[in-house]
Amino acid sequence: MRNLIFGGIFFLGVLGYGQEVCFLGIGGHDNETIAEVFQLNEQQLENLKNWSAELKFR
Repeated sequence: MRNLIFGGIFFLGVLGYGQEVCFLGIGGHDNETIAEVFQLNEQQLENLKNWSAELKFR
């Protein structure tokens, strides 16, 4: 039972840490890479630009 509790806490800790790191760079400095990888259209590019600006503002 103790191992199960410890394992659950460890898993939640790893999961929480994984949310802090985004390897896609959303909100970062490299929107061009995201646009190229996902082949975004004009509307999606505009949304990405706005979301990145909002994240930088916060």
